[in-house]
Amino acid sequence: MSEKTVSIIVPVYNAEAYLDAMASSIRNQTVPDWELILIDDGSTDGSGAICDRLAESDPRIVVRHIENEGVANARNVGLSAATGQYLAFCDSDDRCEPNFLQTLLELHQKTGAELCAASVFVDSESGSRVHRAPCVGSIASEDFAVILHGWFDIYWMGLWNKLFSAEIVRENGIRFQTGLSIGEDSLFILQYLAFCGSVACGDTPIYHYVQRNSESLTRRFHADHVRGYAQIIAALKERAAQFGCMDAQMETLCEQKYGEALGTYLYMAMADCRVDEQTRRAAYRNLKNAPRERKLLAASGGMTNRLLGTCPYAVLKCYFKLLSLRKRK
Repeated sequence: MSEKTVSIIVPVYNAEAYLDAMASSIRNQTVPDWELILIDDGSTDGSGAICDRLAESDPRIVVRHIENEGVANARNVGLSAATGQYLAFCDSDDRCEPNFLQTLLELHQKTGAELCAASVFVDSESGSRVHRAPCVGSIASEDFAVILHGWFDIYWMGLWNKLFSAEIVRENGIRFQTGLSIGEDSLFILQYLAFCGSVACGDTPIYHYVQRNSESLTRRFHADHVRGYAQIIAALKERAAQFGCMDAQMETLCEQKYGEALGTYLYMAMADCRVDEQTRRAAYRNLKNAPRERKLLAASGGMTNRLLGTCPYAVLKCYFKLLSLRKRK
């Protein structure tokens, strides 16, 4: 293999507690010809200095310091800096198995697939489990229904268990959509799939996706949560139409997931203690004045979503206050 076979892009924002472990996991790769591109996205802790120290210790590590504009912009900066034949992505607070690159490269060499993916470890406060591949083997584009109908599995939506062709990304101008805090990674993959003739799926777990409950994006309110999911669903329908699998099953899946996204949006508006009263009321009004959305929310499953889709604001406020008191006990 030639020098810099794979460029590994890592956006960094206030990750000083995790950076050394992440970088160490890259340095321990069984494949040595990589470059690690660290994009310091305006960190306010010691992350920038750690990035510089890491770069000084290994010529394969490249650092870019930029103003804070979010993870999508940081990854785009990484794409512009990348020189590798292939692209991989990591999060700054996760880590890779030593066979991370080797597994993906061997999968590509064996199948010739333009997109290669493998299983992941999901690490949480309660322990570690393996999130297995939904299917194993090479999937030709005419069979992409198996991918698209199961799209909301993290195996497909996550960036960090995949190998991409840098040539496909460059030639087709594929970039991360800025201005989103939810879904920019899934949108990137759905763009990329438009140019794939096949996808290779492996079951070897290669990456540790760490769920830190106190810091998880899913535990915070994001005003653009619904917008992000709406764009994912639009892109998913576009790919399904392209590959001939836009059917009633896909339509049902999209409506269900949109309803769940609406539920998460309103639930976190009510439950996240960092959200002010004005924002909570605005989130509630956004759904109250949208009959279709309220119907999808109420039908998306579970008692909580039915309450969110049907109850007056005052009732919801009391309900979430009681939940908060119960958690404190």
